[in-house]
Amino acid sequence: MGGYTLVLNEQHKILISEGLLLARDEVLLSSAIIKDFLILLEENKKPIKFSELVKILVNRGVKFKIITTPKMKTFYFFKNLKGFNDELIEFRFCARMHMKLLVVDTLFAYVGSANFTGAGLGMKGENKRNFEAGVVITNKKTISRLKKDFQEIWSGKKCMSCKLRNIVCEAGS
Repeated sequence: MGGYTLVLNEQHKILISEGLLLARDEVLLSSAIIKDFLILLEENKKPIKFSELVKILVNRGVKFKIITTPKMKTFYFFKNLKGFNDELIEFRFCARMHMKLLVVDTLFAYVGSANFTGAGLGMKGENKRNFEAGVVITNKKTISRLKKDFQEIWSGKKCMSCKLRNIVCEAGS
């Protein structure tokens, strides 16, 4: 059973600085916390914000579906993307979202402990990073299953029996 690579600690930054740039069609992203952290891309001399990287990819035609918690509406990542391109960047907010998932087309998926923050993805200084573990998956069957699960949350199918649905959630809307 191949197609799985362990990712530890500072190795997480490769997901963003290299992996996300491979996107051509669609990126699925879910995390309880998504911050507008700084990223140093190889072709840039100075770091850019995560929201700027999303905008670069959207300008190339990549669609983003992002599920996060309702409190993220007040964070800069959301504020910097709101209204940029509502056809290619869509958000859903779910109080139960705790899954850290990144799916880039059908190329790879990441599942792990890291929230999409500078500390979580190893973008902060050496002594300011979180201890994280995750798996990069290239197995097509597993990627397909993860996409299906994401879509069931996105569409609201998994939310129908949730007691928080009508209070603070917008999944499936």
